[in-house]
Amino acid sequence: MKQVITLQNGSKLNEQQFIKYFEKKVFYTIRKFRLFEDIKQRPKVQELFLLTKLGKITIFHECLDDISVLVLKAMMKTNGKKELKKLLPHVSKIIRPFYLMSKEEMILYSKLKKIRYKLNNDFQVCSSGFHLQQSPKTSINNIQDAELSSFLNELEKQQRNVKNSIVNSLLKLENLI
Repeated sequence: MKQVITLQNGSKLNEQQFIKYFEKKVFYTIRKFRLFEDIKQRPKVQELFLLTKLGKITIFHECLDDISVLVLKAMMKTNGKKELKKLLPHVSKIIRPFYLMSKEEMILYSKLKKIRYKLNNDFQVCSSGFHLQQSPKTSINNIQDAELSSFLNELEKQQRNVKNSIVNSLLKLENLI
């Protein structure tokens, strides 16, 4: 089997290895943050991509890339502490099972499993600047998200694991917010 991804630690994975790695990492996230009270109600990973609600629980499909942008954005606000608290993996009746997954991993897994996956961000970087793919109205928030995302992507090229560090810092500060 051919290699489909090289992880940040240098490991090269083929399709089967990557699928196993991805599912194991999602289940680790679910266990670590106690996202499902009853382990028997926990859906399969493929089902998590498609679900938005499970009983009274709302499932967000935000991944590491999305969360890192939202953390930086919340830090720039005056009520940032309140905003940061909303970005934790399990808040009230909201869970984020893909909290520790990168966007690249999400897209690759969805392609390999033939699951439709819509990116959370509606913006795209182009040569003339930022524009929205779907919405005809460009808002300040979407431009700001695009700029932060572009900034983090450039930073990630220079220094590996920046997004991971931002999200892990939020998790370490959880008791303070």
